Amino acid sequence: LGMGKCVMFSMMNTITQALYGLSNSLGNNLLNCDDFVEKLLKCQNMSGMKHVLDDIFHSVENELVLIGEIERNKFTETIENYVSQNYMNYNLNISNIAEHLKMNPTYLSRKFRDQTGENLLDYINKVRISKSKDLLYNPKLSINRIAELVGYVNGNAFIRSFKRYEGITPGNYRKIHNI
Repeated sequence: LGMGKCVMFSMMNTITQALYGLSNSLGNNLLNCDDFVEKLLKCQNMSGMKHVLDDIFHSVENELVLIGEIERNKFTETIENYVSQNYMNYNLNISNIAEHLKMNPTYLSRKFRDQTGENLLDYINKVRISKSKDLLYNPKLSINRIAELVGYVNGNAFIRSFKRYEGITPGNYRKIHNI
């Protein structure tokens, strides 16, 4: 029993150090190990220690899942913010975003799709189309000017993209909305 407790405390030390390292890198206060140390000290047999160890691993697993979700949200939010701030730049594309984030473009695109279920290039175009719909309400702005303002190289590329995502052309959108 004494040797078992020593092994368990050694494992607790390793787990505590790992969690402490994660806490510092994430700015998060993770799993409090004091409760588990208390429980280990009270154990009267190996079965009790095994039960405490199972609790520890279950708690660590829950913390790691939470960390993964936080990191996933940060990643997606970073990309969404970058696109929102740069949609009007006609050079905005996956490679441009990857360069900004110091990531491989293929990896970035795959990771974004895995986390959001949406293709990154589609996301960029949908942001541009959404912004363009607001601008279409201004009758003083031509289709070509709106295309420039939302990051398309020319009016034809904008019209094709708008029709792809909205099912109608920007001109028809204006007619439907009496603009």
